[in-house]
Amino acid sequence: MRKKNPFKAEPLPEEKGLLYKFLKIQRYKKQDTKYKIKKLFIFCFLIILKCYGARIWFGKGIGFADTAKK
Repeated sequence: MRKKNPFKAEPLPEEKGLLYKFLKIQRYKKQDTKYKIKKLFIFCFLIILKCYGARIWFGKGIGFADTAKK
């Protein structure tokens, strides 16, 4: 059985009402922003690690500024 995608909204039956639809949409929006923030945080962390982490671990910089000077 395939895993259901939590970011994909399902078509809702009409008898559930407008409020239910709104709440469902809000829930999907919240999940989507949480996912985007997590992705952005990981991306920033990797860039910081690339610039400063190598400098700390190896004693010499493998940052962007140092590669340009060589």
